[in-house]
Amino acid sequence: MRKLNRISATRAGGLAAAMVLALTVAPHSAIAADPQRFVGRADISLAERVQRLEDIEEIHELMYAYGRAVDTKDFTALGQLFTAQGTWAGSGGGPAMVGPQAIHDGMEKIFGAKSGVIWNGDFHVFTNAIIELNGDTAAALSKWQFVSPDPKGGTKVDYAGHYEDSFVREGGHWKFQHRLVVNDIAAPRPAVPK
Repeated sequence: MRKLNRISATRAGGLAAAMVLALTVAPHSAIAADPQRFVGRADISLAERVQRLEDIEEIHELMYAYGRAVDTKDFTALGQLFTAQGTWAGSGGGPAMVGPQAIHDGMEKIFGAKSGVIWNGDFHVFTNAIIELNGDTAAALSKWQFVSPDPKGGTKVDYAGHYEDSFVREGGHWKFQHRLVVNDIAAPRPAVPK
């Protein structure tokens, strides 16, 4: 934990420097990417802009923590990323899991040691997160891929899809209120040997 705190402190210092640079030197690149982002927004103070950037970064970190928890099968940590009434739902049509304990139990059943699912160096990749803030709530759309070793020694994408998320700030930190996992592309996977 100490190492993590040092890393977090280092990242916080680096993040602060990056925010100052982004707010003073690089606003033109943000405007070029979305010309309407700052048009007519003279009402937004520097402090509000920094808070916005901090909120977006914390939500990104929450999304990455989700991936780390799934990939390491730490379903207790995964459940704690959700609010008390937070929901996880898959596009496959099964019932949504509601609350940290139900999410833990459901993921353990689907992917845990007794599930029969074998992960051998598999991992998730997350990209293209678009986050919309609205005070103490937020929404995001992002992409995911599930990567695994292929028989020739390389890697392959087995599945790809997107997440539809809603977040809420709870106790000063962002948590998932709802996560919908949509599987857009599924490659056939060999059967697990019995």
